Amino acid sequence: MADVPPPARVTLTLDRERALVLDAAALRQAELRLRALTGNPRLTAFEMLNDLRRGVGLTELTVLLWAALRREDPTLTEEQVNEFLTIDRIPAVIDAVRRAVTAFIAPAAEQEEKADG
Repeated sequence: MADVPPPARVTLTLDRERALVLDAAALRQAELRLRALTGNPRLTAFEMLNDLRRGVGLTELTVLLWAALRREDPTLTEEQVNEFLTIDRIPAVIDAVRRAVTAFIAPAAEQEEKADG
């Protein structure tokens, strides 16, 4: 079995410098939380990722950021994360979440290219 590389970390300055990790566990946490908030039991992480390309609301952004930050700080609450989302930080947060998603997806895409090539 091949060694699994550690998940990629994307840094972002909020209240302090923090590391985002969007791996399968974080996406699952986000998926479960958004299902509870929206009442949509069929909501998937992949829908969230597609919505990220089109634009997301503050609820989705807060939950994705919260899930991505919990590896570094498991005690972090959604309320604390919501306080990080000041109007001047939102573009940087969206960019960091997109980079974290890309870092999560990129290894799988590279593996597919190697298998096809």
